Amino acid sequence: MHDQVGNAWWVTGWFVSLFGEIALRQGDIPRARFLLEAGLKRHQQLGDQQGQALIYALLAQAAASEQDYMLSRTLAAQSLEIAHTIHDTGSLILCLEELADVVAGQGEPEWAARLWGAAEHYREASNAMLPLFERLGRARRIQQAQGLLGEQVFAERWAEGRNMTAEQAISASPTHDRTFQPQRTAHGNPGQISVLQPLLDP
Repeated sequence: MHDQVGNAWWVTGWFVSLFGEIALRQGDIPRARFLLEAGLKRHQQLGDQQGQALIYALLAQAAASEQDYMLSRTLAAQSLEIAHTIHDTGSLILCLEELADVVAGQGEPEWAARLWGAAEHYREASNAMLPLFERLGRARRIQQAQGLLGEQVFAERWAEGRNMTAEQAISASPTHDRTFQPQRTAHGNPGQISVLQPLLDP
């Protein structure tokens, strides 16, 4: 339909990114990265900074899923930088919360608690309520993280996160930069594509 009305160029980036997010949710990280990088390139060509902020956040989640926390921090920082530039608090909150969900599942409850705490602070400051269905799903992850840390330690880390900027919470990742695969480097400023690794054959 968008192709028929001449909007295909702009919309293709969003649809490719959506398929990349679906692959990420399904745990197919190589396919997710391939699609997200393709979507990122399209958003950069169009100068769509909101789309870039979202995709950098999703790529950060992909890296965290492979326990490549150094790359995850770098990509998340790129997402936050763009979000600050365009005053997009929604993308900033999404970056914090979604990354927290992933790292909690990877066995990093302290970092997750700080990220959730920071996100809560930004939500309160912008009067952005968490949708009910997201609140229910996140409650399970929070409960699991509490079980790993103990309620008192978890509450302390959450409180620390509430007093952090988004950048500080992102930097509070594990000091041991474990990598699942050979480390990839992320280059570029907002508006430039990050060369994470050679693109996979579709």
